[in-house]
Amino acid sequence: MPFLVGIGFFCYLKYYKPVKEMIGNNQYNIHFLLMNGLVVFCLFGLPALVIGLLFRWSRIHHGYMLWVNQRQTLGRMIVDNRYFLAESKTKNGNSGKKAKITYFPRIYYQRKDGLIWVRFPLDLSNFQKRFLEKGKEIEQSFKMDLMETNREVGFICFKFLADVRLNRLNIQDMVIKNGKIPLMKNIDWDIDGVPHGLIVGGTGGGKTFFIFSLLYAILQMGNVDVCDPKQSDLKRLKDIPVFEGHIFYGNGIKNKILATEQFMKDRFAYMEAQGIQTLGNYKEYGLKLYFLVVDEWAAYYDSLEKDVKTLREVMSALTQITLLGRQCGVFLILGMQRPDQKYFEGGLRDNLGLRVSLGKLSRIGYDMLYAGATNDKDYYNTKEKGRGYIDPGTSQVGEFYAPFIDSEVFNVFEEFGKFPKQEFPELIRPKEKETESSY
Repeated sequence: MPFLVGIGFFCYLKYYKPVKEMIGNNQYNIHFLLMNGLVVFCLFGLPALVIGLLFRWSRIHHGYMLWVNQRQTLGRMIVDNRYFLAESKTKNGNSGKKAKITYFPRIYYQRKDGLIWVRFPLDLSNFQKRFLEKGKEIEQSFKMDLMETNREVGFICFKFLADVRLNRLNIQDMVIKNGKIPLMKNIDWDIDGVPHGLIVGGTGGGKTFFIFSLLYAILQMGNVDVCDPKQSDLKRLKDIPVFEGHIFYGNGIKNKILATEQFMKDRFAYMEAQGIQTLGNYKEYGLKLYFLVVDEWAAYYDSLEKDVKTLREVMSALTQITLLGRQCGVFLILGMQRPDQKYFEGGLRDNLGLRVSLGKLSRIGYDMLYAGATNDKDYYNTKEKGRGYIDPGTSQVGEFYAPFIDSEVFNVFEEFGKFPKQEFPELIRPKEKETESSY
């Protein structure tokens, strides 16, 4: 407003007198009017255009004007849905009536560090039931990700992530800290707290590249073996020194799964033999992390359906690994295209803590994968690769973007080639044991 007043005062000083003289003499200087009219238009039009573009840029880039727009939308929601109470009163005995608002809900909007909290009152009003369901509607309207729903004293609090895409990592950023694998800027995989993982993704959804990202992170802190029943993308890793002898396919998959179960039992035997009277895990015994990654699990399961004996042995081994592996540092990751129940006999799926879906899934697929989620998620699919949903072990499903791999900057095979050749994970290195005993 001060800007407009200033321009108006400038125009008054500069143009009022000559224009008044033209009107008084009834003689008009067309050239003067056109040129100065263009100047006035620029004075008003250009700033308006710039301000409009700045407002638009601010909304697109999650700036201040977006937050203003969202607060205005919440205000309109209250009015349009009549989430308030009013009564009409006669004023001073006249026939006219004046409406007086007797109830108006207190709705709080807070934002900080890319997160937004919206609180609706739980005050036993006529609208309380509708307020309890507003989280999903706001998620759809504002295109945000509903992360948590919490009950507070007198309020229901919905926590949203403003723009999930802004929290996407590059694969180079997957640096292990405190035994946790960073998956996004705001999401870590706490391996010890949430053991084992299930990755689901259709063709072209980005599942394989996400597995590459996990392998890159795992090699920073432990050992990994990979099973590839289809002998496709992961098999190509076998010629890289760090994966020599650690890529399995065909009959080798069964042998590797059974060997991993035995390896886990050997670790338990070693830990028990140390006589440590605590409830510690593998870290207290100097043992390294070990991961077994089985991609295309459904395809491998189908290939064993006619061999019932082998199938039972494999299922039994995987179930034991998911039940007992965490304490001794043995972890499992399964990858597949559709999480049908038939592929998870004996409750195997329930023991896989991390759940990730990438690409397009049907509603049934989402329901099977995130059956234990406590939030009512509004799932939708896009064509963007590497996008999906994740439950990092909190029973809260959120939107997810897998770490980005820029092939021009990060060549997967060259980067894997920088890791030293891994050996089969030993129970404990003799040199470390001698060093410990020397003290």
